[in-house]
Amino acid sequence: GLLVDVLGGLSAEMAKLQAQRLGLERGERARKEEERQLAEARAALEGATRQAEALQRDAQDQAQYLAQERARLEGELLRVSVGLPSGYQPSSLSPSKPAAAATSPDSP
Repeated sequence: GLLVDVLGGLSAEMAKLQAQRLGLERGERARKEEERQLAEARAALEGATRQAEALQRDAQDQAQYLAQERARLEGELLRVSVGLPSGYQPSSLSPSKPAAAATSPDSP
């Protein structure tokens, strides 16, 4: 009877240890999966950050280009409305021409 009791107790203890080991293995697998998902999320965030930075640079470049183009077109509109020759630059106005030509009543 004593041997059966001891063996029964050992068997129960072994079953408990086996269950704990399985639980630890499951916990380890879950932890590794969480780490993998975290690494994926971190990589996705870094990629999205780089993409956002590139879009911001592109938007700044586009805004700078549009500002330059607007200034060029406003100058061209002023030149046409005043009747100055194509390619006119304010610095190219010769002293023989009156300065009032640049501020005609037609211009805003």
